[in-house]
Amino acid sequence: MTAASKTNDTFNLIKALVGDWQGSYEWIEKNRKGPMNARYYLTGNGTAVVEDLMMDGNANMTTVYHLDGADLRATHYCAAGNQPPA
Repeated sequence: MTAASKTNDTFNLIKALVGDWQGSYEWIEKNRKGPMNARYYLTGNGTAVVEDLMMDGNANMTTVYHLDGADLRATHYCAAGNQPPA
């Protein structure tokens, strides 16, 4: 198996998450926990997967997964207000 096909297999596993998921979170440093849901959907004609982590029905963190040639990339937009480097 080549590195490219292994990466593509991993991306296909992420694609298989498409749908709505229910769960919870625990933020130990802030002593906070509660319900958190996740929504996965395809965009870009199936070339990217968007993950929205939801609290109270609002997306408060988003990650976009996609292939860049043979590399799997993830760009995360965090509730902490930081952003990916340009």
